[in-house]
Amino acid sequence: LARALVNDHVMGILGREMHAPVPAVSLVNIPAALDQRSAGAQALPAGVAHGSHYMPDASKVREGIKNFDIAINRPRFAILAIMYGWAGVQSDHQFFYQDGTNAVYSFDHGHFFPNGPNWTPSGLKSAPAAVPDPVITKKCGLRGVGLDAAKENLRLISDATIARAVGAPPDQWLISMEYRVALAMYLDARRLNLLS
Repeated sequence: LARALVNDHVMGILGREMHAPVPAVSLVNIPAALDQRSAGAQALPAGVAHGSHYMPDASKVREGIKNFDIAINRPRFAILAIMYGWAGVQSDHQFFYQDGTNAVYSFDHGHFFPNGPNWTPSGLKSAPAAVPDPVITKKCGLRGVGLDAAKENLRLISDATIARAVGAPPDQWLISMEYRVALAMYLDARRLNLLS
């Protein structure tokens, strides 16, 4: 569970920094009174957790890739193709859509990176080269100029931004310095790979 929180939090920060359509994220405190694990419900333990901005005017269920043919979503899906490709998403494409406009947003990034929440430094090093996400690009028919424009959003990410994002998860989420450094190096190398 802790590594999924790390993934979700890091990619939430980086997604916002590159102006991807993702909700704002922050660290939230879950008081002991709300810890429902003893009741059998799936809940986070008390303490510091990952939180994302609640969007009351958006669909409440996980949805696939749709509404990609409307003007508002073409650049949004292009940025998401770059973001997902940067992270090396293998599956778990999750989107929701704003009521009225059908604007796409990405959420729940806990299974990002190779092997999702079970990634290791060695697994990151052996990952294939970064390319725009093939699931999104194929379904949306994205290529060429649209993706090149979206790559400019990735150019907004600096080494310092990556370091800040990877340093943001609290120590109680059990991510060591070795893993933080490996993740930062992975993200930096893939960012440069996509931009070249």
